[in-house]
Amino acid sequence: YLTGFTGTITAQGHLEDSATVVDGDYIDIISNTYTDQSDVVYVNFVGLFTGVRFKIEQTAGTVDKILYKY
Repeated sequence: YLTGFTGTITAQGHLEDSATVVDGDYIDIISNTYTDQSDVVYVNFVGLFTGVRFKIEQTAGTVDKILYKY
């Protein structure tokens, strides 16, 4: 859910079993760049990951929420 968002959103995942995951354990799964986007955006990716996070590099606007279904 984006409101006037300009920037990049990257889904990242890791395969570590440990609770002490560090930034270097994550790999980029998919990355999308948006310019003044104001609506719901759907992105699909396939993979087997122990953990997933989303990296937001924002120039303007807001990311109101990200819904993730595994």
